[in-house]
Amino acid sequence: MKTFNLHINKNKRSQNTSVVFICTMLLIISITFQVSMHPVSAAAPAVQVDATNSIMVNTDNTKGSVYIYDRDQKLHTTFQNGKTIIKQYDLKGNLIKRYVQADKLVFSTSNVSISFYIKANPTTTHEVKVHTRKDKTSPDGVETVATKVGNGVWKAVMPLDKWPAGDLQFESTVIINGSTVKQVEFQVKETVTADYKSVVSLSDEVIEIRVSGVSQTVSKVEFPTWTIANGQDDLKWIQGKKADVDTWEAVIPFSGHNYELGRYVTHIYAHDNNSNTRFIAGMEYDAVGGVKYPAQSKLQNLSHDVYVYGVDPNVKQVEFPTWTLQNEQDDIEWIQGEKVAPGVWKGTVVYKKHKDEIGTYVTHVYGDSKGIDGSVKVAVDENIKVTAPQRVELKDGNYQVRISGLSKDIKNVYFPTWTDKNGQDDLIHPWAKGIREQNGDWVYTVDFRNHNYESGKYHTHGYSEDKYGNTRIISITEVHAEPSVKFKNTVRLDEQWYDLYVYGVDRAAKKVEFPTWTAFQGQDDIKWIQGEKISEGVWRGRVKLSDHNNEKGIYHNHIYIDQVMFQAHDVQVK
Repeated sequence: MKTFNLHINKNKRSQNTSVVFICTMLLIISITFQVSMHPVSAAAPAVQVDATNSIMVNTDNTKGSVYIYDRDQKLHTTFQNGKTIIKQYDLKGNLIKRYVQADKLVFSTSNVSISFYIKANPTTTHEVKVHTRKDKTSPDGVETVATKVGNGVWKAVMPLDKWPAGDLQFESTVIINGSTVKQVEFQVKETVTADYKSVVSLSDEVIEIRVSGVSQTVSKVEFPTWTIANGQDDLKWIQGKKADVDTWEAVIPFSGHNYELGRYVTHIYAHDNNSNTRFIAGMEYDAVGGVKYPAQSKLQNLSHDVYVYGVDPNVKQVEFPTWTLQNEQDDIEWIQGEKVAPGVWKGTVVYKKHKDEIGTYVTHVYGDSKGIDGSVKVAVDENIKVTAPQRVELKDGNYQVRISGLSKDIKNVYFPTWTDKNGQDDLIHPWAKGIREQNGDWVYTVDFRNHNYESGKYHTHGYSEDKYGNTRIISITEVHAEPSVKFKNTVRLDEQWYDLYVYGVDRAAKKVEFPTWTAFQGQDDIKWIQGEKISEGVWRGRVKLSDHNNEKGIYHNHIYIDQVMFQAHDVQVK
């Protein structure tokens, strides 16, 4: 719903009317009024069809103007000097068209109503009505009572649902205080066109319907749909969505109609913000059976599904015999189907039951031992990429294994990891899951803490899992982790001490020592520092500068594990 402000002003005609002019200019009245700024549909007739549903009737013979603004204060319609100027905007509020309304008023049949804005003498007018008939000779008509919306402006809304569909000619008579004062003629022209498939397969799951040429005055469009079978027992009212300035669309799922075969009916109803409704179009189309399956799949997906639609409700069993083209039918499997909805059955082809072969998988469909569909072929390949480092240092703390090229249908990827030492004693249970990144890659971080910072070969296998719980190994990686030392190359004298951390120490080690001395005057200040075990595989040696007379320069650090020299490192003290 859009709220518009109606601004009214009158030209100064004499000194006595100046006060009226000023007061009228200041008058702002909020009215509820749908205006959607649609261009004319390409399928519209050649005659100019106005984008609004508004008719301005000036009965007091003044040159006053009426301006209608939308809630964003964009000028939409100007009634001035007997002319109506229309401005159309797109869905983002950009001005796309400006034109003068034709003298012969022509509106779209998709308008739910026609609004009359009547300018009348504000001091003498107390009642305004509009009487409308289909043409000059028609004896019947519809009378609408106007509502005062401003000083001298009245509004009457005539619903079009009281008239039949199609092109029509109207004559409206404005009655003020019981007397006829003016007559207006206008037409409505068919502008609505629908885009849809006349025959659609149930395997599409939905049918999409788009209607264009819809008037800007329409605030809501509904698409009630049902099947011919059993009347309207499956009637569903689908809410449309505005897709463009003059276009609405709806997605109608067949699941709401039990996937019935045969003729479907969809009607289209437009609504305005005055609570009026009008039928603007109707269509019929046929739904046929079909099969849905992926044209391509990947071996790491572990399986794919074949769905058949439109199966007779009396069928008790549906089978999906499947085999690969490699070695003919040596791997044929008669897959028992599962009924997933009325008339819809599913068969799941699991690749490991066909030796995980790459190539073409062929599936036929049988209902109660009778063929109900032709051959289905799915191309299955494998093109994953695994990325991992060949060598790492334990001081780095971790490394990553990345798998690219997996299908979005994969539910999980597991990365069981262990070291060469002591078998699989460090294998985590249950297996660790990877993380799916935004680009579709699966990543797992191997944390050395989970493996006691053991040095040597690390094994990581990758297993994919589908939505049914089927798993398959898809990658094997081996990474060599080397023992290493982490320390600061440069230390300030005021820091008083520094640490050296040794990663990859064997769990059986009894002692780690850090003999340290400065380059000044040889080994006169050598100190055998006893290391501290921080965790499995990690030892620390702390060098206190005061033990070396707080000397500046190079500090030599050797590392011994159970009296066997491991590594040597120098630290600069400044």
